[in-house]
Amino acid sequence: MATHKGGSAMFGYRARIGYTVPMAFVEVFPFEFYRMVPEGVTLVIATTHPIQATAEGDGLERARSTAREMVQAGVSVIVFGGASPSFSLGLHRLEEFTQSIEKEFGVPATTAVFAQRQALEEMNAKRVGVVTPFGNTGGGDRLEEFGFKVVGTKGAGYQQTDFGRVATDAPAQTARDLVRAHPDADTLFFPAAHWPAASNIETLEAELGLNVVTSAQAIVWQGLRRSGIDDAIQGYGRLLSEH
Repeated sequence: MATHKGGSAMFGYRARIGYTVPMAFVEVFPFEFYRMVPEGVTLVIATTHPIQATAEGDGLERARSTAREMVQAGVSVIVFGGASPSFSLGLHRLEEFTQSIEKEFGVPATTAVFAQRQALEEMNAKRVGVVTPFGNTGGGDRLEEFGFKVVGTKGAGYQQTDFGRVATDAPAQTARDLVRAHPDADTLFFPAAHWPAASNIETLEAELGLNVVTSAQAIVWQGLRRSGIDDAIQGYGRLLSEH
């Protein structure tokens, strides 16, 4: 266990996962993060402006500045959160940006979108049902671009400001409705990291016999693995326990 010069254990003595999120406030994700990660892993979170194209620029320099401060603070990896960067900048430019962060600062860097894609690929997802906290549309366009077949989308009808008040089992109830309508799905995907989807992974995998990938779970999985931590984590799905 790492210690400081006074002899006490330090926060994040195994890994410190940096995560940027384009929201003014976050509540659910940190809670689920600390339930999933092993002891000695901490979350370094920054609420930021979205990385998107605007009249004033694309926000990449702001993101680079945040990354610089995170590296100075000693993070092991940086995950840039939010779906907007991939739609605004395009996947190729976003990947170039994360590669430039790695080269400049010497720490692994990725995005929530790429973490989700790699998690779905790792689980051999083919026919994906998308469960979103919002409406019944959206959430699947990027998956089709990645080569997955989206068989259906089901929304729970919430807004971002509702996330901290969503019943813990609401994501599971929405997922069950989706599977009844689209029984050909082999994987359930929850694209939003800030409602309590990760708390339902184990229940849904056991009950429905499907793979379940959530954004929060994928971010944790990617952050741990790219920090060199390969612990098998129980209770949050096969992605973390077997991969």
